[in-house]
Amino acid sequence: MSDSTVPDTDSNRDVPSDDVGTRLDRIAAALEKQNELTQKEGEGGDKEDGDHGAGAHYGGEENRKQKGRKRKGFFQKIGGKRTLIIVGAIILLSVVFFGVRYWMYASGHEMTDDAYTAGHTHQISPRITGTIDKVLVDDNWYVKAGQPLVQLDPSDYQVALQRSQAQLKQSEAQALQARATIAQAQAELKQREAQVTQSQAQVGQASAQLEIAQINFDRDSQLFQKDMKAVAKADVDSTKATLDSAKANLEAAKATGESNVAEVETSKANLQSAQAQLENANAGIAAAKAAVANAELQLAYCTIPSPVNGRIAQKSAETGNQVQPGGALMAVVEDNVWVLANLKETQLKRVQIGQPVEISIDAIPNHTFAGKVDSLQPGSGSNFALLPPDNATGNFIKIVQRIPVKIVFDPESIRDFRSKIVPGLSTEPSIDVSNYDEKHPRSTQIPGTERQSEHAQ
Repeated sequence: MSDSTVPDTDSNRDVPSDDVGTRLDRIAAALEKQNELTQKEGEGGDKEDGDHGAGAHYGGEENRKQKGRKRKGFFQKIGGKRTLIIVGAIILLSVVFFGVRYWMYASGHEMTDDAYTAGHTHQISPRITGTIDKVLVDDNWYVKAGQPLVQLDPSDYQVALQRSQAQLKQSEAQALQARATIAQAQAELKQREAQVTQSQAQVGQASAQLEIAQINFDRDSQLFQKDMKAVAKADVDSTKATLDSAKANLEAAKATGESNVAEVETSKANLQSAQAQLENANAGIAAAKAAVANAELQLAYCTIPSPVNGRIAQKSAETGNQVQPGGALMAVVEDNVWVLANLKETQLKRVQIGQPVEISIDAIPNHTFAGKVDSLQPGSGSNFALLPPDNATGNFIKIVQRIPVKIVFDPESIRDFRSKIVPGLSTEPSIDVSNYDEKHPRSTQIPGTERQSEHAQ
């Protein structure tokens, strides 16, 4: 039989190598097939030795080659098993090594994938009604605090300011007129008071003249009655006329005095009226000044500035849009970003403020950021939910609650990636709690209490 009938073990090179086990199985199957062929050829060789003496030498050589191939296949099979054992041992040792390392790391860290970045987002909205005249920024621009973002059409508010200023001037003119009226009323009052004084003097003079006239009349009357010849009848009549004239003068003086007193009261009333007009004018001035200030403020609201340093997001403002107070125009996102990690309540035992944190961000793979625990929210997420659960209703099911933990970045750690770290990114923080001492837990200060202590001092 020619050598071509013997399968060549090198044909295994054409077998695709899926994995080590499959390849070893194929090699073993090829070796078994080769052994069967060898045995068959050996039996055929013995028969040919009896009939063909000349082919005996050739058959012996062929048997030796087959035995060599068999020994070679056996050693290859043994070598394949050793390789498989060695590979398995290496894999097992690797699993044990990395498993121990992971256990040691996990035992000193608290981790969660329920975490995301957060930051201060300021919604920009107008405070007045108007029409957008200019939009001074664009999407993703960096702006500074006080930088104008949107300009509204100021025409209506400029007219309102001019109207308020005119009303202010009118109120100031009314105040001047009221002051002039007060001065005139005060002068008139002084004049009336002087007339009252003069009237009182005239009443006194008239009273004195009346007394003299009465005395003269009484004397002449007595002299005329006792002795007709002592005084003449004409003298008595003259003193009587003088007496009547004095009485009339006294009554006139009293009437004039009363009239002057009434005029004094009228002058006082006029003065009070003028003072009231002045107060009213002053109130009008104050109202007009307030209207001017309000008009100036409304005009200032036509320019909408940025409240903080940050970047523009969600810009919807366009030139010509009619806006209303409270309508969103855009948002300004501050540079300050932190991580909000929702830890299970069973993970909080060893978590303390100030512990270092390793932070992985899905948006920035193959890079770990540094941070620290800043604070813990004073309540679980369900406690601040819109519809908090009522455990007293009889359908209670215990659910592990989560507490939001605020983690702040190390500024140096995120300096080169600041533009990529924005609110809302998924993160996986790992808090190093290896320094926790269960017997002597380290006390921490709640953020904000230091300010209260400063105010107390």
